[in-house]
Amino acid sequence: MKTPKLLTALIYGVCLSATGSAHAETPTLTVFTYSSFTSEWGPGPLIKKAYETRCQCNLKFVGLEDGAALLSRLKLEGNRTSADVILGLDTSLIAEAQATELLAPHDVNIADINLAVTWSNSYFLPYDFGYFGFVYDGEEIQTPPKSLRDLMLNPDSPPVIIQDPRTSTPGLGLILWARKVFGEDDIDAWEKFASKICKHTKSNTIVLAKNKQLCASGTGQTSRVDALNQAINKAKSFGFLENCFTFPGRIHLCVKNGA
Repeated sequence: MKTPKLLTALIYGVCLSATGSAHAETPTLTVFTYSSFTSEWGPGPLIKKAYETRCQCNLKFVGLEDGAALLSRLKLEGNRTSADVILGLDTSLIAEAQATELLAPHDVNIADINLAVTWSNSYFLPYDFGYFGFVYDGEEIQTPPKSLRDLMLNPDSPPVIIQDPRTSTPGLGLILWARKVFGEDDIDAWEKFASKICKHTKSNTIVLAKNKQLCASGTGQTSRVDALNQAINKAKSFGFLENCFTFPGRIHLCVKNGA
């Protein structure tokens, strides 16, 4: 299912806030976003450098765990929020974010933007698109399910690990994906699929598994790279690392640690 994955929105009443420095009043633009965006391997550092040159301001990123954590922080702070821009919500959180009444219209003429999907929201602008899907071991599973319907209804489909929809935007996205496929009959589909769910995780969790057994998991971190490091260290400590599989396009940390 193709969906606008990440979106930006402006906060009411704030454009640039002064830093209050005694030497110079350089305006600061505060952006709430997700931690992987601001990490050294994410786009944040390069954007910060280029944008500060252009706007003659300080661009301050506040990195949070994911879109759900971002929205929770915004709701907690309410009218007292320090955010000027929120960056990193996905389409499943739009309605909840707009219900806070903290967002200002972006006033951008969407007709002037070449987007991959039809878009009409006056508060959010999409900047990235992606597909929901499942990662699997191609050596272990020779004939993977060809659709979500096949995965959820076929009694011979493989067991899966999903992210908790109560705390994870990809997890919530899976719920909405199933509703798109099955409509109001999705409850019956979930009842059939329930026995295939062997574990659910928090957002940013990395799970290493082999032969339908858990080798290690990394969780509670602010980025997937940190979670991967934690999972690798756990696997090493129990002597399981050599049993864990990786897949094409694996993160370089897996290669570095011999997984």
